[in-house]
Amino acid sequence: MKPHRFAFAATAAGLLCAAAYTGCTDVGLYQWKRDPFQANKLTVSGTVCTDDPRQRNFPVKVLFVIDSSLSVQDTANDSTGYRGKAVQKIITDLGKSPNYHFGIIAYAGKARSLIDEGFTQDSTKLTAATSSLQGGAGIGGAGGCFGPRCRDLRAAMSVASSVITGDILAADPGTNSRTSYVVILFAGGPPVPAVGRCACRDLKTEADADKWPTNTGLNCAWAECDGCKVTCPPNTQCQDTLCIPICNPGCDPQDEYCDANFTCQMGTAPPGGISLPPVSNTPVTTPDTFSVWVPSVANTLDPTQIRPLNAGDPLNCQNPACVYYPNGGGHSDSCEERVLVQAVRELKQFALTNGTASLQLHASYLPDQVDYTSQPTSQFRPLCDAAADQARTVQLLTQMAFTGDGGFTQFAQASAIQFDQVELFRSRAPLVIKELVVTNINVIATQGGIKVDSDADGLTDEDEKKIGTCPSDPDTDGDGISDAIEVKLALNPLVADDPIECVDIKKDKETVDDLCNPGQTKEKVVYLTEDDKRDGDGDGFNPCEERLLGTIDTLIDSDADGIPDKVEFVAGTNYLAVDPLADIDFDGQVNRDELRAHTDARSNDAQAALDLAYRYDESDEGIKTVLSFTQPPTITGVEIKNVSSKSTPGLGQIKFDPGGEACSQGDTCPSGVACGSDNVCPPSVAWKDFADNGPGGDFGPPVDISKPNSEGFRLTSCSRDASGNCSPESQERFITVLVYGPQAYPPKQSFDRITISSALRNCLRFSVKNITLLETLAEPDLNDPGTNTVLVYFAQAPQGQKDAYGIFRVASTRLNYKKGPPETRTPRIAEIVFTDDDFKLFQ
Repeated sequence: MKPHRFAFAATAAGLLCAAAYTGCTDVGLYQWKRDPFQANKLTVSGTVCTDDPRQRNFPVKVLFVIDSSLSVQDTANDSTGYRGKAVQKIITDLGKSPNYHFGIIAYAGKARSLIDEGFTQDSTKLTAATSSLQGGAGIGGAGGCFGPRCRDLRAAMSVASSVITGDILAADPGTNSRTSYVVILFAGGPPVPAVGRCACRDLKTEADADKWPTNTGLNCAWAECDGCKVTCPPNTQCQDTLCIPICNPGCDPQDEYCDANFTCQMGTAPPGGISLPPVSNTPVTTPDTFSVWVPSVANTLDPTQIRPLNAGDPLNCQNPACVYYPNGGGHSDSCEERVLVQAVRELKQFALTNGTASLQLHASYLPDQVDYTSQPTSQFRPLCDAAADQARTVQLLTQMAFTGDGGFTQFAQASAIQFDQVELFRSRAPLVIKELVVTNINVIATQGGIKVDSDADGLTDEDEKKIGTCPSDPDTDGDGISDAIEVKLALNPLVADDPIECVDIKKDKETVDDLCNPGQTKEKVVYLTEDDKRDGDGDGFNPCEERLLGTIDTLIDSDADGIPDKVEFVAGTNYLAVDPLADIDFDGQVNRDELRAHTDARSNDAQAALDLAYRYDESDEGIKTVLSFTQPPTITGVEIKNVSSKSTPGLGQIKFDPGGEACSQGDTCPSGVACGSDNVCPPSVAWKDFADNGPGGDFGPPVDISKPNSEGFRLTSCSRDASGNCSPESQERFITVLVYGPQAYPPKQSFDRITISSALRNCLRFSVKNITLLETLAEPDLNDPGTNTVLVYFAQAPQGQKDAYGIFRVASTRLNYKKGPPETRTPRIAEIVFTDDDFKLFQ
């Protein structure tokens, strides 16, 4: 006999499953086990796994940091703007999903965000930003490096940090706990200006002492890195703690000059000022006549001795003169790498410390393609030897990507630039098990033993009768604040309150049955979130109650200790402090163990716990690699059930055709399916795997979906062989879809991108025994006493961040127990088995 499935209904307290938690469902499977049946005792067991954030559509913020220097736009490099096209492709492919937001930073001599608000989903703003990526000449000028090879990577990382940190600080903790940040960095060469040794002053260790510059000429002593040299020569100024010629790079030599006060002025005739060498587009004898300066006398900054770099000067990356501008005792590859890698490390640490799910940085590089043997005087010529330039850049970007938990890609030519590599669709920071807590919300552990709480408000029926509140109504006075909270805060639960703390919270009123006065009604206040939910985070508290208690209204567990706020509130522990290892009743059992065992954490009940404590048996099955997937965002009525193990991580595509054309038996419809039995072309779907996006790749055979199939439809991909047939390998790259009938399908042909991710999931097998049931009062909507609701909370957190805010999934079951005689329970089974699908995510 198939076990009866009970529908999950909201408790009187509205906990979890009222409008705030519409995804709550009952357990999906009941099974007989060997445990003996006792009507008032229950065992729950099953397997639950952590989520793949991408499959769950957790927020993903993608920040592009794109080199827009003049040299990268040379005709031999990316003059046609493949960088912008690659950015636009990612935005187009992922932009249909509501969880993706994008930001774009362009950098050359300066760096700036092309999206004012940092991140956006506005396609008009994003299109304008990607179109402007070719305009690198405008990212520079006075105040920044000016020159065709200027790419200030430090400035770019600084702007990226500002965008991301600002976004994190503006979001609520609940949103942050689900949000992942992805930085996609593209460079066309090494940083210019280069990073000097003095920039590493905050990273210096004693072991490095002999590597730091001495106080001679261009170099600065270690102590002097904390301030400007007091002996800066005339016509120079202190910039970044160094003495540099003020006209290098402050003024644009084409239309500005330095006046006697060493500031940039418009004009071409410098009266008493310091002129700069002119810029010429015709071949000259110097590779770059205005952005690189060398002292003609060693270790001297006398501006009268400064001259442009000549063709015969040595090009050596360790020569302070070789890199623009000669700062901090000359360029240091190791210092440059340490400074920029540290910038990535600090940004990632900030993100994780502030509760985000993850931050990754991917780096890519297009080496300079100009042949300088035939163009020795090109203004884009590297400041250092080309091979050294490339090696330095590869080393730097590789280390930045490694620190950012991302990948590094080098492109052979501009046409190969793309940012949809597999790494973008791989979850690098999997969620792991944080905590499992089981509770019967209608039973409270007290010093006098377990007591019934019919309305699940946190007050026992016994206590409610003493104070005069209604034991089957969680809010007797109808003021929107539960009886238990009013008692805890010393308010009167029998007189409606209008707390000043909640005056700005949206609220409504409704007329409801007076649960303790049959036949009568009363007016009840309903507090709402901005999106009109009664309980935004599903923890059992409405927005006003959260504010009065001091909990966070976007988190089930405000103190991040793994125990839900409502469980701690009812048990009397501190829901605002991490106290799982405290023992507030000094009975030898820490709070965490008592809360999980459903014993009284406020009294020494060690003896009673032997009979009443829940008994946990858990087995962590470890982290496993699985493929996960997103759902079609616009093709309604079609749901992906699973993907084959041969499917390729990346962006696949599903195609829907509504059919509807008249046809004859034996005909093939325009979509490729056979004519329907009613002489009408049926609706169909087809699939193309990410691996089949290249030459020869195609959608697999379309499948008729005019009638739903409980087993689902298998859609294969296709890569055509020499004979034009789909190869056997491509047919192993398939997905299985469920459909809901023509009434749910789109009215026209549609295409959706589907992200398949290689995800890591941590699974837990559990069994919890000795859950006690008590007979509750009848609920007016059911007129049947004995309802017990058992919840299984599963908390997960990013790997390596178990102290971070948990992301909760919850399974639930509702049973009916009557003490009798005769003693009965429905369903009459000893153990309820939950599957992973029974655990619903709190959004």
